Amino acid sequence: MGFVGENEIEIMKAENLPLGTKVNFDQKFYRTKRLQRDGDSPFNLRYREWKAKPAHYGKYGIIVGVRSLQNGIVTIEDGIKVFEPKEFIKAYLVAVDLSLNPFYVPYDNVTPIV
Repeated sequence: MGFVGENEIEIMKAENLPLGTKVNFDQKFYRTKRLQRDGDSPFNLRYREWKAKPAHYGKYGIIVGVRSLQNGIVTIEDGIKVFEPKEFIKAYLVAVDLSLNPFYVPYDNVTPIV
């Protein structure tokens, strides 16, 4: 089980749409990785970030959960990779089809279908 920080708890306490709500959306999150040299160190910093892009599959779905995504840096300490979260992002987990994995959809990009 992972560590839950104070920022993450505050994000998850916010008002959410109920489970099973039908919604429209036009963006989804995808995870990126980029390397950056850390000064004179021989090691690179590995940034892991969630970015929004247009959703190509479906424009509507059903909410199946709420998640807290983390942007941060992966460092190597004594040969062990350590992830240091820098930012927490709230996202809905939206299912669009039984044959596709659910999407992480930006929290402010979801509109309930009435």
